[in-house]
Amino acid sequence: MYFLLVSHISPKANVLTLVAPHFSDRLPSENWMILDDNRQLAVVHPADRPFYLTRLSPDEIERLSLTESTSDPYEELWKGFFTAIAIKERSNPDCQRTHLPLHYRDHMPEFKNP
Repeated sequence: MYFLLVSHISPKANVLTLVAPHFSDRLPSENWMILDDNRQLAVVHPADRPFYLTRLSPDEIERLSLTESTSDPYEELWKGFFTAIAIKERSNPDCQRTHLPLHYRDHMPEFKNP
């Protein structure tokens, strides 16, 4: 069976080539992609090989956008963990927004409504 880890990001700056080495060092034996939705660029990392940067066609972007809408059991586990470790009495949305601005939350499942 073939697995591919896919991540969508929408950064304000072109940071794809800056974050790719970090993940390449930490996930060298995994197949993964990081997609920059704002710039139609992707970093592709084949397992145990160097990563490369590629521009995506509109058809590829459309097909890859479906990965965000598919059901993933790990996503539900992560949402459950995120909720379980939260301390209701210590909730501070203003402080949370300071550390994690709203524009970063578009692709984070723990901040999406159920």
